Amino acid sequence: MKTWLKRAAAAVLSLSLLAAPVLAAAETAGSSTLNLSDNTVYTYSTQSVTSDSGKQTNLHENIFTYRKEAQVRPVVAFGSTLYGTSAMNKTVKTLEEQGYSMVAGINGSFFDRSTGIPYGIVITNSILRSGGSANAVGFLADGSAVIGDPEVTVTLDYGGDTPLLVNYNKAMTTQNGVLLYSQDYDTRTKNTIEGYHVIVRPSGSRAAELRLSQTLTVEVVGMVEDTKSCAIPEDGFLLAIANDTIYKNALAALQSLVMGEQLTIQVTCASGWENVTSACGGGDILVENGSVCTDFTLDSAKKMAARTAIGVKNDGSLVFYTCDEAGNSEGLTLAQLAERMQALGCRTALNLDGGGSTAAGVTYPGYASGATANVPSDGKLRECANFIFLVRQKKDAGTASKLYLYPFGGYTLPDAKIALTVKAADSSYMAAAVPTDVTLGGTNVTAAGGSYVTVDHGAKGAATVTAAASGLRATASFAIPEALTSITIKHEGKNTALSSLRVAGGSTTQLTATGWYYGNKVYSADTSFTWSVSDALGTIDEDERITLFGKIETLLLKVPKTGPKPVPGKPIHNRHVNTVNVRGIVEHAFEPAGPEHYFSRTSDEMSGIGRCRDHPAALRRDFNPVLRADDVATVLGDQRHAARIVKRDVPDFNTGRLVKRESRIAAVSRMGAFIRIDASHRR
Repeated sequence: MKTWLKRAAAAVLSLSLLAAPVLAAAETAGSSTLNLSDNTVYTYSTQSVTSDSGKQTNLHENIFTYRKEAQVRPVVAFGSTLYGTSAMNKTVKTLEEQGYSMVAGINGSFFDRSTGIPYGIVITNSILRSGGSANAVGFLADGSAVIGDPEVTVTLDYGGDTPLLVNYNKAMTTQNGVLLYSQDYDTRTKNTIEGYHVIVRPSGSRAAELRLSQTLTVEVVGMVEDTKSCAIPEDGFLLAIANDTIYKNALAALQSLVMGEQLTIQVTCASGWENVTSACGGGDILVENGSVCTDFTLDSAKKMAARTAIGVKNDGSLVFYTCDEAGNSEGLTLAQLAERMQALGCRTALNLDGGGSTAAGVTYPGYASGATANVPSDGKLRECANFIFLVRQKKDAGTASKLYLYPFGGYTLPDAKIALTVKAADSSYMAAAVPTDVTLGGTNVTAAGGSYVTVDHGAKGAATVTAAASGLRATASFAIPEALTSITIKHEGKNTALSSLRVAGGSTTQLTATGWYYGNKVYSADTSFTWSVSDALGTIDEDERITLFGKIETLLLKVPKTGPKPVPGKPIHNRHVNTVNVRGIVEHAFEPAGPEHYFSRTSDEMSGIGRCRDHPAALRRDFNPVLRADDVATVLGDQRHAARIVKRDVPDFNTGRLVKRESRIAAVSRMGAFIRIDASHRR
């Protein structure tokens, strides 16, 4: 918190915060990693992405890298039925009821928002729950995966010349022919159009379930005509077709069936998919045989959006990937996502549902339940059709054998005070009791009592915190940026960032600052920043009290905006402003305290003193000798200083008449968030 005292006034005020020099070129910000199991690593990564047009954006990623291991395996899960959607936490509870504990998870299939029915196949526990022809990802019992077109087909042999193609557990339309429903779909079909229905049950003792590369004989046990929402038998299936279907021969075939008739349902799939135990549909292939794909069918392919993807690397390990379009992260196009998955080492990669559906969940070791790792685009997690999880068998925790510090990484400035939480896990990564003899220490930090550490003044590089207890150790590393990319200024105790501030003469205003590094909040303290006002407008003392030259009743302060660091040789685009558009607007007539107090120079970098003499009040009120709203200093290339000459008509102090003058506007770049504006004014 800082206290600013407004005693005197001037026409222009520039609020500035300094921490370190601005970096000249954009680069990868960094990442933090955490082991979730012996072979599962969670990475939170921040990237600076540059488009073909030169536009720079922040990107926040959550990446889970998995290698096959006995303790952890991938599975697909959905809510209680295919119809409708389920939140990730509710789906996790379903897994827990089955004896599993979530290690990590991401959202899965694209789906119909009105029904929740997923596009493409769904397989869980080796049982086909829904059919479809979309690309998919399938998991085998050993934890390996296959990505591609599973070519799953379901056919009904009713004794005719050609078996009928069947859509399994999909909503009825007049365009999709014969449908087959099980109670995986729901207890009723919930269709909105009338159809003809045939109830069938498996012959003998077979269960009412379908599996890849298998056949099932069923017997006709009933018919239901002209019904929209028909009951689905618990111990059988329901064949259905719309009354107004375009497939009239298929309708006639179902209507010809009689009670007790034997039918055969056959499921086939592509080679390599026969032993898949879990699977869900996806969208476009992003990477194939190590090469980036460029031909996409998704309608939002060129939009910057939150994305979810899964990939297989050359060594067989899996990459579960999400990126955000929220929380200062702007997402990716599908082409950028493909390039990113290739850069992560994927030989093959598949796009999954994104946008508001993108979700990343993780159970941090030492905690008994999962948490959301990403920042959802909708402001909260969307209910989805299904999810892909990494799970382990749930068991009671043993003695603590691993220690963890949270947060496990991030960014900090010197003097910041960081609160930490110590957790423990047993050898299976299950939450265990934390030893009582925990001590904190580390490099570039000082223990500040309890669970706090303070980053040393003048620390550089990284602040590493170490926790020790009963022979166990944990570390957390916090990078110290050489330069912040932005700073937000707020009223003390308020949550809204200031873009302007109306200040009354003689008043006191309390402000706070928050540093950001590529959209990530940076730990800081008041002393992490230096507050300053343009030398030409006032002075600041050791108590951060600012005295402004001149006298004014009120003025409007425009707070500088900033964005990602400039790249040498590339222009700075409007949405990533590394320029300051600062203008102080005198709202009441200026009453000069003396001929040299309207604009006074103290900067070593600039020259020229503006003198205020008696002249008409109208001119005194509107005259701004320093800069206008359209006078912008721009940082170009790796230059630390930039200036430009602005010619305009301004009033002469002595006569009040308009004359042509030049204003030199200079930007001194101290950090990404600070462009200090001074100006010389000469006749």
